[in-house]
Amino acid sequence: TLNFVRNSTNITNSVWHQWSGQFLIINNAVKKTQGAAIFQSKNSDNDWAFMVTMNSLGDITFQPRWGTYKTVAYAMAEKPFSIKVRDNGHKYEAYYNGVLQVSGNYSRPSGTNNFRWGLYKGTAAVTNDTMMLVSGAAFF
Repeated sequence: TLNFVRNSTNITNSVWHQWSGQFLIINNAVKKTQGAAIFQSKNSDNDWAFMVTMNSLGDITFQPRWGTYKTVAYAMAEKPFSIKVRDNGHKYEAYYNGVLQVSGNYSRPSGTNNFRWGLYKGTAAVTNDTMMLVSGAAFF
């Protein structure tokens, strides 16, 4: 299940919005995590500016739409971690456990932005049972 927070950040108002939450990924009995996107800063017209993914080993990678991907942690299944993302429709910043990891620009001249979190596979098949818990999710 994906969860959404919609906001009105766009090119005309440039207001910074922030989302934060504590994550815990639970493996299946075989101890293999389902790889998936777990967070996206997404725009209704211009697609995602930034997302966080987790691979089948539980590695957490910050993926800007344009720029270098950065793996920020390894083997994080069954270990809690926090993510904070700030976005104003032009720029974004992403933090892992309180430390800034990536920042960049991806202008979204139309549409509205939203933050979404959950195990997202798109059209890819689900191959392993995995549960993701997010606590303390906050938006402002």
